[in-house]
Amino acid sequence: MSRDLMHSAEVKALVRDAYRHVPPTTAAVAHKLYSAEELAMLPDSAIQRALGVANHLRYADIQPGETILDLGCGGGIDTILAAHRTGPTGQVIALDFLPEMLDRTARAVHEAGLSNVELLEAEMEAIPCPDDSVDLIISNGVINLSARKARVMAECARVLRPGGRLCVSDLTVEREELPPEIAAQPAAWAGCVAGALAEDAFLHKLYRAGFEGAEVVDRAPLSIDDCALYPLFSDEVIRLMRTLIPIEHHAQVAVAVVIKAQLPEVPTVRSESAVLGSQAATANNVRRLRDITPGPADIAGVEVRHLTQVEDLELKVIDIEPGSSTPFHTHPHAHDAVIVSGVGALQLDGREEALEPGDVLVVKPDEPHAIVNRGSEVLRFVCLDCYLD
Repeated sequence: MSRDLMHSAEVKALVRDAYRHVPPTTAAVAHKLYSAEELAMLPDSAIQRALGVANHLRYADIQPGETILDLGCGGGIDTILAAHRTGPTGQVIALDFLPEMLDRTARAVHEAGLSNVELLEAEMEAIPCPDDSVDLIISNGVINLSARKARVMAECARVLRPGGRLCVSDLTVEREELPPEIAAQPAAWAGCVAGALAEDAFLHKLYRAGFEGAEVVDRAPLSIDDCALYPLFSDEVIRLMRTLIPIEHHAQVAVAVVIKAQLPEVPTVRSESAVLGSQAATANNVRRLRDITPGPADIAGVEVRHLTQVEDLELKVIDIEPGSSTPFHTHPHAHDAVIVSGVGALQLDGREEALEPGDVLVVKPDEPHAIVNRGSEVLRFVCLDCYLD
């Protein structure tokens, strides 16, 4: 029986309800994020619907004639600004899964007098664009609304051309900074805080999806007062924040970041010859369970180790008999696997890394690898595949 362990359907429903009925923001958010010159290019209807968290377009280096995909176009501000910059020879694809948001963007685009915008009703976890068809992907406070962020990033990598770029604004937050009473609030997820990743986790997911050069190019603290500007944060959530978050953290409950990354100009194709080399190497693909610091647990005698945050979870238990191995193979997606029993080795291009129970291996997209049993009992591992349908 299939189970939605990430509750993505529930998250999608609450986001849909929150954004479908969101009231105007009285232009406060737009004036906080955009320059006077940028605001002058926008119709008032878009300014009144600003829900972004930062201005990533300052760092996007948009060139005339580029095809740009705006994930979660919302009220249309970033779509319109990007359409002006790419010009009549370029195109902006404004994607949103809410027809109400697309209607708002359509009205704003019409008021701005633009003809190079295409509206696309779809989910960012399943982008209906061809492979290698987009030059640049932008989004503003949107990726954290997904319960399947790894899938979103994999889809971005699929539709971008070789050398294609990603430049997004989003919120990051450390887990210990957000009390569970707040994280459990639907309004907190709709406001991007409850679904926010830690900064290093965001960058790591981009790396696993095949991006390179991922970096944070701008950071700005998000205070409780800033949260109150957004109608998505209910009065109850703001009250809980002021009550439960230590006062010394009120000025920074999250950080608005701008993140850039790109795909390799030429897809990396590794030779599968000489991959059986026996040279030992530093285990940068394998993390030792004993080296992962245990977290707190409320049950006596129970120790919890958090290996990774897994999304779109599909579990596979694979047994390899003594003296056997998998063939060398690649996946278009990255994946984790946990060694349950037996001993063996992860074979990579030109090196080999030992495996024992409790080890967690990570294989990058399109990285040739094989797993060999080097012991006298079955080598069993559980594959946590984050990118399968």
